[in-house]
Amino acid sequence: MALVVADRVQETTNTTGTGAYTLGGAVTGFQTFASEVSDADTVYYSITDNVDFEVGLGTYASSGGTITRTTVFTSSNSNNAVNWGAGQKNIFLTYPADKAVIEDASNNVTIGNNLVVGGTVDGIDIAARDAVLTSTTTTANAALPKAGGAVTGNVTFGDSNKAIFGAGLTYRFITTLQTISLTLRRAAQAILLSVVVILIFWLATVRPQSMQLKMAQ
Repeated sequence: MALVVADRVQETTNTTGTGAYTLGGAVTGFQTFASEVSDADTVYYSITDNVDFEVGLGTYASSGGTITRTTVFTSSNSNNAVNWGAGQKNIFLTYPADKAVIEDASNNVTIGNNLVVGGTVDGIDIAARDAVLTSTTTTANAALPKAGGAVTGNVTFGDSNKAIFGAGLTYRFITTLQTISLTLRRAAQAILLSVVVILIFWLATVRPQSMQLKMAQ
């Protein structure tokens, strides 16, 4: 039960109505569906009688050699299943434009749903990292910002793990420590100055008064 895309697969059919297509044999120069497709496989098909046309996703059945119209993508019948009349049509494997993956003029590729990778992406084994990518509710919310942004939660490291920071972060850390150290020094100086002022005040006023009282006695 796989989606099969193959080259040079084209057959005739005399099917009428809107039911499954019964395959009638390969067109000269082409091969049959059975040579490339297995039972219950799906295919992108296109069919025409040189007047009407239909493009869709079909399911192949080896018993009877038929293709059932699973989903019609586009057709001459307002994108619905064509109600075929009598006569021969040609049905062939195709690659629908709606399903094509194309790099646009800006070198971007847009995929409407999931991307399944059997190997690596830029040398990274995505499958091996599946546990990391799916262990959180959403990858986007779990990811650390690459440029800008802020980490709003705690970052926890295991016993054998460590964080390595670049020179920029080291500079900021040292600058912060220097700022704290300078603030503490200024606070200590202010406290010391207050103590000196109090001591001078005591020597100038309180202590002489105490000595005068003792002499009066």
